[in-house]
Parts: sequence; C-alpha cells; structure tokens
Amino acid sequence: MKSLPLLPHPVDAIAFDCDSTLSRIEGVDELARFNGCLDDVARLTDIAMSQTGISPNLYKERLELIKPNQQQVMTLGDLYYQGRVQDVETVLALLMSLGKKVFILSAGLLPAVQEFGMRIGVSKNSIYAPDIYFDGYGQYSGFEESSPLISTEGKRDIIKDLMDCYPRIIHVGDGLNDVSAQEVVTRFIGYGGVCYREKIAELSDYYITHSSLLTLLPFCLTEDEVSNLTHTQFELFQQGVKHLKSKEQSSCQKP
Repeated sequence: MKSLPLLPHPVDAIAFDCDSTLSRIEGVDELARFNGCLDDVARLTDIAMSQTGISPNLYKERLELIKPNQQQVMTLGDLYYQGRVQDVETVLALLMSLGKKVFILSAGLLPAVQEFGMRIGVSKNSIYAPDIYFDGYGQYSGFEESSPLISTEGKRDIIKDLMDCYPRIIHVGDGLNDVSAQEVVTRFIGYGGVCYREKIAELSDYYITHSSLLTLLPFCLTEDEVSNLTHTQFELFQQGVKHLKSKEQSSCQKP
C-alpha cells in the first residue's frame, strides 16, 4: 500500500460538490432544458466551471433566463438521484461508518440538493446551497443573493468555518469554485469522472477520472484505517484501487 496515495493522518470530514460530482447532471442545465433555454445556460455553466468560476452576476443571469418554478425545482431533486454517480451511496456509507462527517457544498438550488443529499444518506443540516424563492403561485421570485456559494471563493470560506469543528477536511469537486478550497483543505481531489475538465486537472494535486466513486477511497484513508476495514469494506477499497489502475482512469489522467 506504500505506492497508494493514502493519508498520513485521518481526516475528520469530507465535503463534496453535487453537480457532476455526486450526480452526473448539471442541475441548472436540466432546469434550462425544461424551459427551452438550454444552449444559452449551458454555455454560461461551462464558462463558470472551466474558465472564470461562478460569480453572482453569472448566477443571476442563468436564473433570470430560466425562471424555474417550484415544481421544476422539486423534480430536479429526483433527477439528481436518478443521475447519481456509480457507487455513491456505498462510498458515503463506508466513510460515515468510519466516523467521518460528510458535507455537500453546492451552487445548485437548496431544495433540490437537499432532496437528493438526504436520499443518498447525507443529513439535511450538512447540506449547503443557495436557496430559491417562489411567489404564492409557485413561480420564481428570486434567490438567496447573500449566499457565499454563488462566488468562486464561497466553498473555501465555508470549509474554513467548518474547520473549527473538523480541522482535517478533504474536498472533492469538478469546478473552479471547488479548486479554490485547495489552499485550506487537507487534501483536494478534482473529480473528472463525469466531465473531464483540463484546467481543473492541471490545477489539482489529485485528479480522478473513473466513473466509480470507489476510486476516491484510496485518497481518503490512512494505512491504519485500511487495515481495520471489515472484509466487505476492504473488498470495496480494493475495487477502488483496481479502478484507479484501469484504462478508464489512465486514459484521462491529468497532463
């Protein structure tokens, strides 16, 4: 196990992005698909994820284009779950069984992210995302413009606050607003298992491209923790190691 990227010390918590990390979809793009403005919104999403990072103006521009209603946002929670990445529930359950707190930090919309997060086993009070507001008819009326998660540094700032209780934190995500946390976390892992982003791969010390989240396990545990896994858990760990060495992973490694 010496050649594996195991941790020297156990971490207290692991924070995940949602869109294109825990779920294969980009939620805002799915909402745009409902309302006939996918091309314009997807272009802005790609700019945010790969080039500039998220910003309050870009965030507002997308929502003003879409104007999602309440029913569409609640439907999105189910779409997140339908599109969950391979082995996500298994991995989260294993990490939590080892006493690690799991958080979701997302620029997605709070009602949908909460619905999805709770279905995969994350507690409601461990899910952070901007809220959205509706009028008495369920029509879009605005969003939580004070949320730190609509800016590139928001996840980093939230993680810094969480470190008061959880000093050692890993963060996993696919976009520039995730990379911003790299300077404060114990370990940042770029996730390209859904969408390979060259710039994120270049900026990340560790970058995973396999579709199974089991590949995350060798990056999140110490040698002692691996030694104390149950037989079933160790088999899952070994699957993650095997995936890391597979063609699917190696064909998209960071340059």
